Amino acid sequence: MDIKTFLNNIYEHVCCPVCTNRFTNPKLLPCLHTFCLHCVQRIQATSGTPDTILCPECRRNFTIPGNGDLNTLPTNFRLNSLLDALPVTECKTSGVKCGNCDKRRQESAYCFTCCSFWCEDCLPSHNSIKTFKEHHALSLKDFGDEDFENIFKQPTFCAKHEKELELFCRVCKTTICNSCAFIDHEGHAKIALEDAAKKQRLRINRAIESKKQKKQKETRIAKLGEYCTQVQEDAERVKSKVQQFTDNLIAAIETKKKKIFDEVEKKAKQCLEQLADKSQEIEEEMKKDQKAIEKCDKMLKRSTNAQIMQPNEFLNQLFQEESEQEDTDDLDGENVIDFDFERNEELFNDVRAKQLGFLKRITKPKESTVGVTPCREKHVPLVFLCLPSRTEKF
Repeated sequence: MDIKTFLNNIYEHVCCPVCTNRFTNPKLLPCLHTFCLHCVQRIQATSGTPDTILCPECRRNFTIPGNGDLNTLPTNFRLNSLLDALPVTECKTSGVKCGNCDKRRQESAYCFTCCSFWCEDCLPSHNSIKTFKEHHALSLKDFGDEDFENIFKQPTFCAKHEKELELFCRVCKTTICNSCAFIDHEGHAKIALEDAAKKQRLRINRAIESKKQKKQKETRIAKLGEYCTQVQEDAERVKSKVQQFTDNLIAAIETKKKKIFDEVEKKAKQCLEQLADKSQEIEEEMKKDQKAIEKCDKMLKRSTNAQIMQPNEFLNQLFQEESEQEDTDDLDGENVIDFDFERNEELFNDVRAKQLGFLKRITKPKESTVGVTPCREKHVPLVFLCLPSRTEKF
């Protein structure tokens, strides 16, 4: 976000969520939510527990150091910098309060050394003071983006002694001025604020690098997720190939089965035709025998003894057929089907013993500056997942 856009939305950042007014002495709670000092004091007064405070934003309870002294809470220096820059954005409408005469004027200047505003009447006096000779004062109408940024980077001052914060107390873990060092932090280990800030910046940079490394791990996790998806897709592809091969194998077997079925149907049809011919032959013989029986009955009833004994061609044929008749006319017990199926035991045992196929491990080529290694395939009885950074022997 550029500085102009930020300044247009500055009011969203400088208003207390409790009183909805501009922050006055903004204090940071351990949850990093900021409120006016008088707002948290009012919340503390109504809570009934002076050593704790409930954050109005996240509703978390915190113990207040220093026996409940809210002044010990850290000041939000960032908000103070915004509040310092706020009058510059309002100078054209309500004017700016002079740090010397307290009058509000639109025509004013800001001294980056004093960190205060000066009206056009007081500015000559400011510039005439010998000790202010090196001060840098700039008219508000001439402010640019870099000047706003310089206000944001102004040194912070102690709320208690109104002196610049120059030290860091290692015991109390807080920034202090020289007066605080002698009065409130006497005997405590202290370090220059600049040196402490350098160490803190180094820690922040290390934390950033650590987070970046974790970000790389997230990339690796995403890559592993891609591998998982690829494994699932490859598994489905392999299963599809197995299914296709099995279907083809079954189709080949079905074709051979149909061929044998057709041959069985042909053989059965031939047997049925033979049986039908035999049946028709027997029926014709039965009709012929019936006629012979009827003729013999008539002869026995109507012929005399002399007539029966006369030479007769019909009787001669009848007696001849009777002597030639065999007892093999009965078909009971005969095996009318003269074929059977003998299965291919060798093929059956091969199918049971041999596998449908083999899962093969594919070694993917590795990219290099010289060239690409061709893929190698090896038949294995089981499949293994091999990530690019890992190799396995079979």
